Amino acid sequence: MDYKEETINVYDKFSEYFDKKFEEYKEKYMKSQLEECISLFPKNAKILDLGSGSGNHSIFFKQKGFDVLCLDISKELLKKCRDKGLKTIEMDIENFNFPENSFDVVWAYTSLLHIKKEQLPKVLQKIKDILKEKSFFFISLEEGKGENFIKFKEGGKRWFALYEKEEIEKLLKKDFTILESWKVIIEKKKKVFIDFLCKKN
Repeated sequence: MDYKEETINVYDKFSEYFDKKFEEYKEKYMKSQLEECISLFPKNAKILDLGSGSGNHSIFFKQKGFDVLCLDISKELLKKCRDKGLKTIEMDIENFNFPENSFDVVWAYTSLLHIKKEQLPKVLQKIKDILKEKSFFFISLEEGKGENFIKFKEGGKRWFALYEKEEIEKLLKKDFTILESWKVIIEKKKKVFIDFLCKKN
């Protein structure tokens, strides 16, 4: 079983747990950040939630009047999205396929940390291609070094690629202008997430 299948299996098996956890994180750590970001988005923006999980951010966007599409590879997490009345598409975040200039916003909250580091430049290029001119890209990654499997307490393991701030800034600046960045500290888990809101150059 490859790194991707191992990760998907954990999300499929424990989708209920992750739905609750993602909602808790959104409410506790992301509310003000979400409000700040959407204040810059065009009215009726078309948003791709890339690696949407159970749609916790997507439902927020939908309630604010945006046209949002949830993309994920986990069938069980996509079921959670549909239960919330969200539009879904089952695709791999490394190999998604949309026409150029399809979206006003690509939102990648803690999803691209599940792909291998060597794949990230290619995925960022694909994101740039599907964004309209002067459109927005949000990315959240976990701070740290290296990449490997991390065991999940309930069973199984997930692939995580960790990044230092300067490392991801260097990659982003090739195709995007960084508008804002945040460090989000999850004290209980002793984790730090680095978030960037960018604009396509």
